Amino acid sequence: MTRMMTYYQRFSASRQEKINTFIATLQELQAVEQAVAQERVALENNYNNLKAQQKRLHGSREEREAILSKLDRDLQSQKQRLTALETDRKRLEKLLSKVYEEINAQELAINVSDFGRLKGKLPQPTKGTLRNVYGRPRSGSQLLWQGIEFSAPKGTDVVAIHHGQVVFSDYLRGHGLLLIIDHGSGYMSLYAHNDNLYKELGEWVEAGEPIASVGNTGGRRDTALYFELRHNGQPTNPTHWLKRA
Repeated sequence: MTRMMTYYQRFSASRQEKINTFIATLQELQAVEQAVAQERVALENNYNNLKAQQKRLHGSREEREAILSKLDRDLQSQKQRLTALETDRKRLEKLLSKVYEEINAQELAINVSDFGRLKGKLPQPTKGTLRNVYGRPRSGSQLLWQGIEFSAPKGTDVVAIHHGQVVFSDYLRGHGLLLIIDHGSGYMSLYAHNDNLYKELGEWVEAGEPIASVGNTGGRRDTALYFELRHNGQPTNPTHWLKRA
């Protein structure tokens, strides 16, 4: 009986030791499982942050690409506009050169010997707001304004600045409905982007007489009158010749 009790006690002690070991192992597993769960949450949060950052970077890249693409389009459009302006200017210069040659060939006798003494006394070609001053760059390019513009409502009268003869009254690409008056002594005035032309080639006009109406022909979006004054074929600053409004 004593031996059996001793054996049973040892067996019970061994069993308790194994139970204690199992409980300790179970507790360690629970701790490990909790740590794993926390690590998984941290990894998921980090993954979500990385996905959000990737999304932001992707959006920023798309935004940068869109901005660059727009800049490229704007640059291309600016180059095309500059090319068009250069072409329009060459077309106008060719026309004016031809008109000037024809005037010299015909030796028109216009009694306007006083034109050269009229600086600052000529009437405004239309009632409007002066803009795009002579000599300033056009559209951020190296091309300079050879005339001035008057912003005015469509249909506003355009008047001759002085007595003279109409030497051109027609449509010119880039300048729309265009009218040119020869004032003699090598002086010519030019009126562009008109809505209507009231005078025809060869007609004589007087200072202040309506010759056209303001418009936006020639590819303009807004209505305005473009005005040039030339002497011996070369542009001269019109603001020096016109009365102050």
